[in-house]
Parts: sequence; structure tokens; C-alpha cells
Amino acid sequence: AVARMADGTIIKTTVIDITGSDFLGWEVNRTAFAMPEITCTIGNTLLISISCLCEHIFATSGGSTGSGRYGTAKLYIHTVTAAQNVTPVGTLLASVKSGRNLVASSTASSPSFSPVTVRGKFVATATSHFVGLAGQSPNIYNGMYFRISELAPHIVVQEVKGDIT
Repeated sequence: AVARMADGTIIKTTVIDITGSDFLGWEVNRTAFAMPEITCTIGNTLLISISCLCEHIFATSGGSTGSGRYGTAKLYIHTVTAAQNVTPVGTLLASVKSGRNLVASSTASSPSFSPVTVRGKFVATATSHFVGLAGQSPNIYNGMYFRISELAPHIVVQEVKGDIT
């Protein structure tokens, strides 16, 4: 007799290292890198974790000042891919804010470096999906700089038997 795999059992783990150019995002939600493909079985749960290094910068414009050096990293999943620096496609699985807010407004560059990890899970609806990370800052004065060349983002995908959401 063949033993049946129990729901919740990890079937496989895939690690994807992202390469390419650094990406600087501002107030418009944009993809930080081209969305890589992951293969899976329909009905299984995918646990996804993306880790990367972000530098939060401030750019003065017309003498404006601001206290923020922060942004939001967003994890997306879809059945089609998207290139770097486009509006993300698909479903937003999770998001995390990183950086800092200064005590007072300042035109000083004062960057903030933040290691960022975003995690999400969903049940596969197709045999392949594309996973992506997008960045968005609160306004045109805050930049969220994904330092891909300094610390390549890692995507870890664990496929788990069944729906454990």
C-alpha cells in the first residue's frame, strides 16, 4: 500500500536568488524586480518569504522638507509575470513598513538601511505562479531603494500539502 501524505506536510522548498539592477521606488507602487515563476500543485498551500535590503532616502524638491525615511514592501502573487518598475499585477498577500521617521522635518539626506522580510501564504490555483515584491513610499520625497546589487533578495517558497490557510 502507498502511504498518503498528510495535509500540512512540506512537499518541497525552492530558493530563488534575484539578480539584476538596484531599484528606486517613490510614491507610486512599482515592482522591485521581474517576477520569477514558481511551479506547484493546484490546491496546495505556498508559504512565501522574501528578504532584501532597503535603503530609505529623502530627496528635496523645491525646498520641501520631510521627516520620513520609510516605505512599504509588498508581496504579490499572480499567474502572469511582470517586469521590473511596473505596476504590480495579481493579489497582494502581505506588506511590511520599514525605515524610520525623524523627530522633525529636515532636508538632510540621512538615509536609513533596513533589512526587510515579507511573508505570505495562499492556496495555489494554477500549476505555476509568479511572485513579486513592490515598493511604495508615502510621498514624492521618500525613496525606497532596493539594494539588489549589495544583497540579492532571496525568495523562499515552501509547498505544503493541502489547504492550511
